[in-house]
Amino acid sequence: MPGCTILLTAALLLHGRVRSGPAARIYGGPPGPDSIAAWRVCAVDRAVGVELPIRHSPIAVVLHIGSRRIALDAVTDDEGAAEVRIPLGSPAESAQVEVLLAGPEPRMLCAGRVPLSVPAWAASQHADPLPIPGSAEGSLAVSVSPMRGSFAAPYPDKVSIRVIDPTSLLPVSGVAVSIKGQGMAWDGPPSATTDDQGRVRLGLRPLDHEVRLEVLATAPGRQGRWTGLLPVVPGALWLDPRGAADGRLRISSPVGHRFAYVTTVDRSSRLHATRIPLTPDEGGAFGEASIPTPPRGAWLLLSPDPPGRETPSVAWPVLAPDSADPRPSLRMRTPLLVDGMPMAERLMKRQSLRTRVRALSVLGLGALLEAALMWLRARQLQDEVDRALAAMPDAEPDLAVTMRGGKGFWLRMVVACALAGLAFFAVALVTWLGTGG
Repeated sequence: MPGCTILLTAALLLHGRVRSGPAARIYGGPPGPDSIAAWRVCAVDRAVGVELPIRHSPIAVVLHIGSRRIALDAVTDDEGAAEVRIPLGSPAESAQVEVLLAGPEPRMLCAGRVPLSVPAWAASQHADPLPIPGSAEGSLAVSVSPMRGSFAAPYPDKVSIRVIDPTSLLPVSGVAVSIKGQGMAWDGPPSATTDDQGRVRLGLRPLDHEVRLEVLATAPGRQGRWTGLLPVVPGALWLDPRGAADGRLRISSPVGHRFAYVTTVDRSSRLHATRIPLTPDEGGAFGEASIPTPPRGAWLLLSPDPPGRETPSVAWPVLAPDSADPRPSLRMRTPLLVDGMPMAERLMKRQSLRTRVRALSVLGLGALLEAALMWLRARQLQDEVDRALAAMPDAEPDLAVTMRGGKGFWLRMVVACALAGLAFFAVALVTWLGTGG
C-alpha cells in the first residue's frame, strides 16, 4: 500500500506540475490622428523563474469598446514581440483588451482595461532643456544647443551656437566662433562665422560619455565664452539624420545588438513601429531600412529591446535637411498598458495548489487504507487465535492471553497505525513544501 500510494502521488505530481506560465504584456500609447492605436505585444513563457519569449506563435488581440468588438491576428517574432495596429474608429477614453495564444485550445495571455488618453503617454516622456546649461562670460552672450537634443558616442552630430548682444538681446552676425573640448573630436571645421540670425552650426564627434565643450566667440572689441557638458546618452542607438525625414533609416549601435526596434511617436500618440535587423560591424552593429514617412514634428524612438523600456532608449527628432532650429530629443519609457504576468502567476499558483491537494488526498486516502488494512489483518489474526484456542479447551489462561498478544495488543495496534499515519504525514509535508513553487 505505501509503495502504490507513493507511485500514484508521484504520477499526479509529474502529470499536474506547473511547467510554465504563458503571459503577455502590452506596450503603447494613445491612438494617432487617424484613430489607429499602435501597440506592441510581448508574449513570454515563465518557467523556473525565467521569462522566455514565445517565438513565432499566432496570437489574437480582442478589444471591447462599449458594444463594439475589434479582433486582430498577429504572429510573434523571434523576440516574442508582435506589432498590432488597431483601428479604433470613434474616440474613447479606455477599452477592454484581451490577448490570446491561438491554437486548438486558446490560452488567455492577458486581460485588462487600457487607457486611451494622452496624460499617461505624456508622463512617459522627458526632454532635456535647450539650450543646455553652461557657464557663460564676456560681452557677448553665447548659448549652445545640440541640433537633435542629445549625442551618442562615438557618432557625429551638430551643435547650434547662437551669439546675441546681452544688452539689446539682438543676434550678432559676423562673429567668429570656434570650439574645442575634452572627450571629443571635430567633425568638420572647428570654427565658422555667425549668420544674420547670430547662429552657426558646427559638427563634433563625442568619444567619451562625458564631453566638456568650450565655445569662444570673437568680434572686434568684444568676446564671449561658454563652457559646459554635452548631453551624451551612454549606449544609445544612433540615427543618421540623413534621409530620416523621408523614412530612410540608417541606425548604428555601439553594442552588438541583434535588432533595433523603431517607433514613430509624437507628443500625443504612438504612430508606428517596426523591427530592423542589425549586422555586426567593428564591435557594434549597423542596419538600414525604410519606414512610412514620419509626420512633421515626430520623433523616432530607438530601442534594443521590444518593450522600448531600456535606459539607453532615445527618441531622435526628425529634422528636415534645411532645418536651422534645434529640437530636443526625448528620453522615454514606453508605457506598460496591460501586464498579464500577475494573472499567469495566479493561474500557476492555482494549478500548483490543485495538484498538491490531489496528491495530499491520495496520501491521506493511502494512510487510511493502510491503517484499515493493518487493523483488518490484526482482527484476522485474532480470529485465527480464537479458533486455535477453541480447539484446545484445556489450554491455560495465561497461554490464551499470550497467544492473543497480551493485554496491550490493541493499544500497540493503535500506536502502529499512528506511526504509519505519521510516515504518510511526513511524505505529505515534503510533498507540500517541495511543490510550493
